[in-house]
Amino acid sequence: MSTGYRELAATLRTAILQGDYAEGTTLPKQEEIATEHGVNIKTVRQAVRILEAEGLVTPVRRRGTVVRPRLPMKRLGADRYAKSKWKGTGLVAFAADREATGRPWKPGDQTQTVRMTTADADIAEALGLEVGMPTPDEIDQLQLPGGEPVMILQRITYTAEGRPIEFARGVHAASRFAWTYHFQIPD
Repeated sequence: MSTGYRELAATLRTAILQGDYAEGTTLPKQEEIATEHGVNIKTVRQAVRILEAEGLVTPVRRRGTVVRPRLPMKRLGADRYAKSKWKGTGLVAFAADREATGRPWKPGDQTQTVRMTTADADIAEALGLEVGMPTPDEIDQLQLPGGEPVMILQRITYTAEGRPIEFARGVHAASRFAWTYHFQIPD
């Protein structure tokens, strides 16, 4: 039985996840992969496209196919928005957080809109209705490369009686997202 592109992708995926190809290194040349696995170049290219769509590799011109880093998820928690860290600086909490952690930012980096809308699939799921996926517009707005996964954070605010009155969704590029969590919001 000959090796198809899905089988080849599975073999390469396993090698990447086991660390046979370290993050930041390049996979062997496509011709070498084809020879090693007894397939043609077209099969290798299709397999690499699958790995790219999964976010495991990125083709880099004149370098080859680079194994992408798998950064640990770390969220800094609500205390990064503590009033004591930004009040009086003239900045909103998001900008103060970026400055405090040395990360660059510019006006417009954090976009928020408030509007009345029909429930899309994510809102419907949060309210116990049907399930869906992030929109192509969200992926485009984050300028994600092919196969980049996203983290979707959802928050619901309830009245004292338990009625949901606000749903907030944040869509973040997984490779640029860190997450730890604290529930007490400080002054």
